[in-house]
Amino acid sequence: MHTQGRQGPQTKSISLETNDPAAAFSSLTVAFEVRMPVEVWPAPYVGLYGVQGEAATAALVLRRTDGKPLEIREATSTDPTVAIKVERVTEENADKVPGAPASTGGPGGTQVPGAPPPSPPNPSLARPGDLRVRLSTDAPGQVPGAGGVNTNVPPPGRTGTVRLVTNSPDKPEITLPLTVQFRPALRTTPDRVGVIRTDEAAPGQGQVTILHSSNKTFRATGVALAGDLPGCTARVISEQATAAQVVRVECAGPLPSQGMHQGTLTATTDLEKMPRIEVPVVLRVPLRPAPTAPPAASAAPAVPTGPATATPPSVPTSPPSSVPRS
Repeated sequence: MHTQGRQGPQTKSISLETNDPAAAFSSLTVAFEVRMPVEVWPAPYVGLYGVQGEAATAALVLRRTDGKPLEIREATSTDPTVAIKVERVTEENADKVPGAPASTGGPGGTQVPGAPPPSPPNPSLARPGDLRVRLSTDAPGQVPGAGGVNTNVPPPGRTGTVRLVTNSPDKPEITLPLTVQFRPALRTTPDRVGVIRTDEAAPGQGQVTILHSSNKTFRATGVALAGDLPGCTARVISEQATAAQVVRVECAGPLPSQGMHQGTLTATTDLEKMPRIEVPVVLRVPLRPAPTAPPAASAAPAVPTGPATATPPSVPTSPPSSVPRS
């Protein structure tokens, strides 16, 4: 088993199939612990995932496995937008175990007689004496009034590293992979508006639902169409502020030319950051069959104008010759 990038308790299971009828199938489990000079929890990498217009944050817990206090003398990142803050964990800001049963320990942590021994502490929880490293980065459109526009396409992510210089003689420097990824603050379902028109007397309709990626309540305050969308208008259907706003596009009037007409729907919301979203609109006018001429009338049979004359049967002009038999 490769232990690179792993730490703490590890298990590996192996399934066996044998010719023993009493134990045709069995399983072996190998359990061991990967000890690092400095442990990084919950994992030895940094993932900053957030929503556009909001800051993305992450927290790591670090400790030396030799029991000595850990110190971080320098903390830097290849991404200049990432801020790093290091703090010592105390009794006041240590992680509390949620829902811990009272039977695992008495007052002052003493064991209750007859109770099962307490489970090993979760290594991801910060204990007094550990170091907690907080990382954060701002998203595009973070500044109010910047006019950030959302699309259904997520912005490109960023990668890099976080470098920590420690006082551990066995691990004086720690390099952690870094990933930064933001989702659009607003998205729509479906990802575009589709309208089909086949009859001039019947308008075509299509609609989208605008959703907030953080499930925040908002309101669509205005919509506008741009591009090659003849006879099309847009309006907001939702009347109250919710986490989902419905916008409808209607195309009426004379039928436009046959083929695909494309444009953009821009919806403005009351969000302070990243208030707008742009959605493609496609108006399709199918090809209409060319009119066909009615079939030509068949010619009427000729009608004789004079009295009909009967043709007499042909009369042989001479009797048939007889051949005498010999």
